[in-house]
Amino acid sequence: MPLFICRWQNGDFSAVSASSREEDMELLDEGRNADVAEVFTVNRFMLHFQLKKQVDSVEDPVPVDLEGFGEETYDTFCERVYPEMSPRQSRIAELSFFGGLSIEETSEFLGVSSATLEREWP
Repeated sequence: MPLFICRWQNGDFSAVSASSREEDMELLDEGRNADVAEVFTVNRFMLHFQLKKQVDSVEDPVPVDLEGFGEETYDTFCERVYPEMSPRQSRIAELSFFGGLSIEETSEFLGVSSATLEREWP
């Protein structure tokens, strides 16, 4: 079953598994108006999640953090979902959003001030 990625006008994205493009649009339209969004199909998709804490029962909600994307998925995001990002913005996204570093940690890693980093991040 294909996976459809929808990039909304505000820059958010949604991933939907659906049997057809029509079903994908139906599912996406439940929350927003998908007709005005960019939607494309990906064949392979990988996410890494990390448990924030152990749960006592299977009935308890499982608190997780998005740890990152698989390499192929990350490349897809840079090339298809956010193609307008500069190489530096892509690196900021990789370190902060996908890598989980704070603004301060990312700016220190890149050797720039936090103010510069925040100015360059869209």
